[in-house]
Amino acid sequence: MNTAKLLSTTSHASCLARATSDTVARVCTFRLPHRLPSSAELKPFRVFSRARSEFWRADTGCFDSTRFDHRRLQTRRNTTKRTFCTSAMDSSKPESDIAPEVRVVTYNVLSSKLARSEQFPSCAPEDLKANVRYKRILTKLEAEVEQGSILCLQEVPMEWAGDLHTFFQQRGFHFLVSLYGTPFNGYMGVGIAFPVSKYRAEKMKLARLSDFRRDWPRPPRPNALQKALKAVSSPAVGLWRLGTKSVRGLLNLPRPDQKVDEWQYSMRRFNSIATVKLQCDATGSVFSVSTYHMPCAFWAPKVMTIHTALCAQFAEREAGGVPWVLCGDFNIKPSDLQYQLLTEGRMDPNHPQYTTGCPVKPDYDNSDWAAELKTPLRSAYKEALGSEPDFTNYAQVREQPPFIETLDYVFLSPGWAVAQVLPLVHRDEAGGPFPNASEPSDHVLIGAALTLPAPEAAAPVP
Repeated sequence: MNTAKLLSTTSHASCLARATSDTVARVCTFRLPHRLPSSAELKPFRVFSRARSEFWRADTGCFDSTRFDHRRLQTRRNTTKRTFCTSAMDSSKPESDIAPEVRVVTYNVLSSKLARSEQFPSCAPEDLKANVRYKRILTKLEAEVEQGSILCLQEVPMEWAGDLHTFFQQRGFHFLVSLYGTPFNGYMGVGIAFPVSKYRAEKMKLARLSDFRRDWPRPPRPNALQKALKAVSSPAVGLWRLGTKSVRGLLNLPRPDQKVDEWQYSMRRFNSIATVKLQCDATGSVFSVSTYHMPCAFWAPKVMTIHTALCAQFAEREAGGVPWVLCGDFNIKPSDLQYQLLTEGRMDPNHPQYTTGCPVKPDYDNSDWAAELKTPLRSAYKEALGSEPDFTNYAQVREQPPFIETLDYVFLSPGWAVAQVLPLVHRDEAGGPFPNASEPSDHVLIGAALTLPAPEAAAPVP
């Protein structure tokens, strides 16, 4: 009797184990026996967790449900969203008629090699440490990752580039980055990150902006007589420059202004531009986002004008007729000639900076290139609030007075509607100059929530 009962119990346990094993196998692995899934069928199986993003893969035909962390996903859903300020919006429309927002933010993170104590003597040394600043920067980026934003970054140093790749990949984002700087600035560059759960990349492009123009004006080559005169005069000129430099140093005299060939200097710049052309999974809308860091050449405004025109022309070409966004650190103020070029498409000869900022084509330039835009751009902040932010950069460099101006922008082509913009504090409440405990960069993060009409209703961009 005891033996029979034992056998019965053992048999029951064995069956239960097999059934449990069968159930676990069915729960943990779903297979497609006959065909590959369509994109519509894939959507329900997309899982986004803090640690990583898992998708049903066509190459394996299965999805590992053991990675699904319900508690973590629920925690993320309940996370408090970052507040945007908004222009007047029509709340009478049903939710189904409201197009999904495309959230784009831009942030100059201040390269780790540029945040030196001698560069920012008014800032606390602790707030300038690279590891301290990096953690604070990640906190700001995390808030935007939570919202599925497209993040455009400038001054990304090589020291942080790999860690940022890891940060974004673990959160289901793709990070496109181009480093072009020098050892002095940490080989800094620009980058764009976007969530692969929301957007499919149709095209990604990195380019040295000056390569975009192939017909740079080049001065004619010197003849034999000019070469001979240069060979004879060069040593004497070199000695004279060395002598005057020494005298200026002894007497503490300012360096005389040097004439800059804006065309040659613009051509030699290595600044890169990053562009992604994306399709929204929810709507099918296609758009393009570009980011650029303008050369900080306040002493050569014509160079900045040339690069302003080039970056907008490049972004428009890469968009290929779809709506596009151009954002970044432009190193220009709303009152500057270059801002007028971006927002009006051309420069007014009556602008007070026209003489000093408008490049003049040399006699030997036979190209038809002009510092003009086919389509003027709109600023997201000015569109939403009626004016640009009070400031986006607050810094005090060495012994200079504090600099506080708007230098960062989100520019839009036709086709976009601005739903909201990220609210920014006024300078009186900022507690600058930066970096400090609340702002790890000398720039603040700005952003906008944008909408597009449905693809069938969208008009082509001129």
